[in-house]
Order: sequence, then structure tokens, then C-alpha cells
Amino acid sequence: MKHGGFDTPLQKHSGLLNHHLIPNCLMTLTWESTYAIALELRRQHPEVNIEEVSLQQIYQWTIGLNEFEDDLALANDDILYTIYQDWFEENIHGL
Repeated sequence: MKHGGFDTPLQKHSGLLNHHLIPNCLMTLTWESTYAIALELRRQHPEVNIEEVSLQQIYQWTIGLNEFEDDLALANDDILYTIYQDWFEENIHGL
């Protein structure tokens, strides 16, 4: 099953590792990049209690990311909830 647009956990993390370890490596985020979006939102908003964040707030923060390049009309509650879940799980398990 695909998760956040990736086929395997290795694919899921490999792009993120390159983004964080290679200086000046820009990564384009789309609605399919739910896990990468969640990590970036978590990095940019470390003070936030994820349990108090609304899907509307996740939408606003996501479209505000410099790396985000996708059609805003493609957003839906399922995608936003997946970003929320990924962020929530990272807060519990962390990397």
C-alpha cells in the first residue's frame, strides 16, 4: 500500500534524507508527499500541540511551505488527515 506517495518505507525516507543531508537540495512537495509535509510542518512548528491543530490550519501551513508546489484544488480532508496522522505519529515515535 502506498503511504504518502511512496511504495516502500525506504522510498518514503530516502528523499527526506537527501533533503536534510545535502546542502541546498530543494525538494518539491505535493499533496502526495504527506509524510514529508508532516515532517516539515513539525520542524517549522515545534511548539505546536498537534492535538489542537485543525485540518484548516494544516492546509494553510502546507500551502505556505516554500517547497510546496501543487494544485490547491486537489486538497481534501483525507489528504489533510493523513498529514495530521503522520505528524502525530512522528511526535510519538520520532526519528
